[in-house]
Amino acid sequence: MLSSKKRKSPTNIKESLNDNADRFYKMFRIHTTAKVAMSLIAMTAVGFSFYNLYEQWQDAEGKKDHIAVIRISGEMGTGSETGDGTVIATALAKAYNNPHAKAVIIEAESGGGGPSDAIIIYRQINALKNHQPQIERVSDAGCSLSSVAADKSNKTGSTERGDEARSKQNSLEVLSSGTGRFFSDIADSYKPIIVSVKGICASACYYAVSPADAIYADSNALIGSIGVRMDHWNLSEIMSTVGVKNEPLTAGEFKDALDPFHPLSDSTREFMQKEILN
Repeated sequence: MLSSKKRKSPTNIKESLNDNADRFYKMFRIHTTAKVAMSLIAMTAVGFSFYNLYEQWQDAEGKKDHIAVIRISGEMGTGSETGDGTVIATALAKAYNNPHAKAVIIEAESGGGGPSDAIIIYRQINALKNHQPQIERVSDAGCSLSSVAADKSNKTGSTERGDEARSKQNSLEVLSSGTGRFFSDIADSYKPIIVSVKGICASACYYAVSPADAIYADSNALIGSIGVRMDHWNLSEIMSTVGVKNEPLTAGEFKDALDPFHPLSDSTREFMQKEILN
């Protein structure tokens, strides 16, 4: 059986004031402790929320080490977020030039499309891999403004290129075999551009990603050829049989090159093959 200690009733005003003061102090201490605890909990919750927002912002802006993934899907052509050559080339440049992106993977799932969009992506991948500036800054006298920087960079250029070549070989060997070790000391000198194909990558799609360091495809994937086809129907013999002859008037040598009413000449065939199909 529990028993509580009976409080002694105050006998005078002084004891009564002291007793009330003790009660007030205890309540104040409990209230203050509760407020401090609640404040700490609230501050922790707010801090955790801000940390989560910061982490999400870092992920969205690519501020953390990651592997960039660019997707090509559907028919390639202007206006498609996953098939427009300009959109994809811009995304590739942003991903490749981000120091936190350790590699760039292109997920290619397209049967092809516009050759213009394909060549934009093709040139962008080549430009990123070659690291060669397309425009040189010169002074009014014709002297390169970057000559001093070039002289300094030449001293370390061969070493950097050697590290890049070693890192590239090491990375591709590990990726192709699925086993091995990466050279951590020179890993940052090389950023691979790898293509992954699950179902199909044909025609313009295959052309666009062909400069990549490596293309890995599922054994059941359809990998198409790169090329352009043009048909010419020779109806000259039929026209000769019915006694009809076509006499075109042109202002250029190859303006009537695909006219089906006369055979394709050797010079026309050579021109078409060289200037259009190749």
